[in-house]
Amino acid sequence: MANIFISYAREDIEIVRRLNRDLKLAGFFPWFDDEKILPGQNWRHEIKIAIKKCDYFIAILSKHSIDKIGFVQKELKIALDIFDLFPNSKIFLIPVRLEECFPTNETLQDLHWADLFPNYEDGLNKILITLRFSSINMSNSEVERNDYKGNDNETIIENREYLEKFQVMLAHGTMEPLQIMRMYLQLVKQENDPEKIRKLVENADASLEMSQSALGSLLTIERGKDRVYIERIDIIHWIMRQINLFKTFCEEENNIKLNVKKSKQEIYIHTDKTILMQIINNLIGNSVRHLQQVHKADRIIEIQIQKELNVVDIYISDTGEGLPQEVKLFLKKPFYPGASFPRGGLGLGFSREMANMIGGNLKLLSSDKIGTKFQLSIPFGENKQ
Repeated sequence: MANIFISYAREDIEIVRRLNRDLKLAGFFPWFDDEKILPGQNWRHEIKIAIKKCDYFIAILSKHSIDKIGFVQKELKIALDIFDLFPNSKIFLIPVRLEECFPTNETLQDLHWADLFPNYEDGLNKILITLRFSSINMSNSEVERNDYKGNDNETIIENREYLEKFQVMLAHGTMEPLQIMRMYLQLVKQENDPEKIRKLVENADASLEMSQSALGSLLTIERGKDRVYIERIDIIHWIMRQINLFKTFCEEENNIKLNVKKSKQEIYIHTDKTILMQIINNLIGNSVRHLQQVHKADRIIEIQIQKELNVVDIYISDTGEGLPQEVKLFLKKPFYPGASFPRGGLGLGFSREMANMIGGNLKLLSSDKIGTKFQLSIPFGENKQ
């Protein structure tokens, strides 16, 4: 995973500690001076070396860092000098705002920001997606070996557009089960009943298995080989397994009811189980997050599985407050690497694209003040192995 330098004003150290921790949990290697510089070391020298060696430079922007006179400005100057050597297609400098502020530097003004306010988790997810997507491109050393010839790098990226698109979607898909796993591990700390602890650990282990599956797909993708792996699955049995991962968290911890309507008969389809997993987890996880913000008695997620002539229709609806208008408009547009996205829209956009990749379709049927409803249609397919 990538090495990331975090530049910040000392007044913002508490939230930077949180960001440093979350980047570690996501598998990255942040360089945070509060941890990396040892007593007796020349801190100016160590910081300069770390910036020159890093794969990404996160510039924490706040009213403190923008107006402050000090070494934080020197850090930014070093990073900007390095950034000037990169082709336009390469991400190196990532501005992250902690509050409403406007940088005076023209380069920072031209770059798209990530905001850790008003919702920290949304901002963190944007940063993680950026890091994973950008890591698919050539490493810094590869760029150096090509003498920063922008045209060559842009050609490589253009030829790999589909591959990058698939990889960034899988990378995003690893986050949902990891977040579920963290949630169950937190519950383990609070539980004394051995039987409940056993069930929580089993759910955490199942979530880890899902992340491993998605990461395995990322690592084995090669140009010219199949992007999807088709296998025969009992879709009702498999979806119920996914739903059970959310059940404890929803019903016991958040008073959210999970209702399932399904056929009593087995339904077999041929599809990519890993990709379908990402879609289901994203849609249910999206409903859970929306309902957590709703304060009313009837907080319900309903999953309905229906067998049609050529497809299986999976309906996922909730009694939340519906999606914002900008998310609805976002879902009507095609995804492309580097696209900007509204709060709450990224996972849904990826889910739609992943459904298309396995020959299916994801539709937003309704989203208003009484809730959101999606229809996921998956073809029966055939065994191509």
